[in-house]
Amino acid sequence: MMNLFLKQMELLAALKDTLNLIKNSRLYKMEKGEVPVDKANGINIGTIHGKVNINSTDKSTTIIVNQLEVFDNVKGAIIKSKIEQTDKDLILSKLDEMQKSCGRSDFIIRYNEFIQAAANHITIIAPFIPALTKLIGLTTG
Repeated sequence: MMNLFLKQMELLAALKDTLNLIKNSRLYKMEKGEVPVDKANGINIGTIHGKVNINSTDKSTTIIVNQLEVFDNVKGAIIKSKIEQTDKDLILSKLDEMQKSCGRSDFIIRYNEFIQAAANHITIIAPFIPALTKLIGLTTG
């Protein structure tokens, strides 16, 4: 019985060491928002305008997102809606913060805050979600 207990203590110590290694890893800290996400070196897909088709037919559609137009349209829809004024003010402030962060690494955080603030009124912003999520790919770090 004592040997079993000692073996379990060894396993718990190994588990504790493993958890400490994970908690001190850069990936864990990035996911928690404690360190900035590294900007990837190499090709920035957001700036490539050509297409490459090898032994295939191009069936893609090019979508160009006008940032100002997207934010103006979302803002207009929120203002015209019958949302309570306090909710409207919160959603509009989150939209403004998101617009200011467009192109920066914190855009995804502001996007999530905006979606959370507008969650109860998703039917109003739903038509704009594809255009807003397209802006996530425009972050520069």
